[in-house]
Amino acid sequence: MGRYSLSAALGAALLLAAAASPARADMLNLECSDTRQGNEDYALTYWVDLEKQTITYANVYKGEVDLNTVETLPVEITTGAFNFKMSVAGSPSNVTINRINGVSTWYTPALKIQTQTFVCRKGAQPYPAGKF
Repeated sequence: MGRYSLSAALGAALLLAAAASPARADMLNLECSDTRQGNEDYALTYWVDLEKQTITYANVYKGEVDLNTVETLPVEITTGAFNFKMSVAGSPSNVTINRINGVSTWYTPALKIQTQTFVCRKGAQPYPAGKF
């Protein structure tokens, strides 16, 4: 087999392998940037499992996912938003990710403040391997 035939065969094998393991259509990844001044290196990534109705999130610093911060929570999925509850500084917080404009807001009633606002976009971050 010639050098080019071997390359073509290898390329075809890789293409078939990729086709055999398609991306999960029921999993959305959102990458959300912190909008506060001076926090450009900090972000969050979310994985929304549409089938299980859960949301998994992790902190991201300078492009690296911190696997120590990964947590999965139930999520309410509507046509306009993803809504879920989490803890911020030990207090329950309501988080909404608007599916129309991509804005994520966190509100902590005990602190009576909107704690953070993030701008989200469709991401390509792989789901944490340890979570499957």
